[in-house]
Amino acid sequence: MIHARRDSRAKTVTLAPLIPFEDEGYGSEAREIFKNARTHTIKCQIDP
Repeated sequence: MIHARRDSRAKTVTLAPLIPFEDEGYGSEAREIFKNARTHTIKCQIDP
């Protein structure tokens, strides 16, 4: 979902989605983000 003003001249950057999990653990991009943020986990509830 995108919320934007009509006829706005502000530049917009669309980023690729971050998928934190790959197969058995965190993906390389997520690991790099956690390393830079000095954290090792995210807290969320994942529904089966």
